[in-house]
Amino acid sequence: GPATPRDVTFVIDVSGSMSGEKLRQAKAAGRQLLNSLGRNDRFRLVAFSSDVTDFADAWSAATPANLRAAEEWLDGLAAVGGTNIAAALARGFEADTPAGRLGLLLFLTDGAPTVGEQNADRLAAYASRERGERRVFTFGLGADVN
Repeated sequence: GPATPRDVTFVIDVSGSMSGEKLRQAKAAGRQLLNSLGRNDRFRLVAFSSDVTDFADAWSAATPANLRAAEEWLDGLAAVGGTNIAAALARGFEADTPAGRLGLLLFLTDGAPTVGEQNADRLAAYASRERGERRVFTFGLGADVN
């Protein structure tokens, strides 16, 4: 039968340490993710450094127009500021996935939090408490990843 529709949240680190090659890789990963979405899927894009911004306030349907706009938004991201992982996770977990949809959260970072909660164990505990039914995947870029 048809695949379960997915709600995919892509959280991308745009702190200063991501500038250059790492940000290029992160944007490429984002484009790849957008290109993998089917017409029944929905997505959210969240970028974070010291603060958190997102592509849209709620889920976006994976329409050609939305995917194009999302790619433009990704292309415009610049790497500057600190690394507020706690706020990024909170924003990433904000939108709920209804029953019958598969919730995925992809978290792309190059390392250690410098803003807000910085204890890795507490961040992990928070994530496992808040993620609900969602599957969470973390991708590390560079050598200093925990």
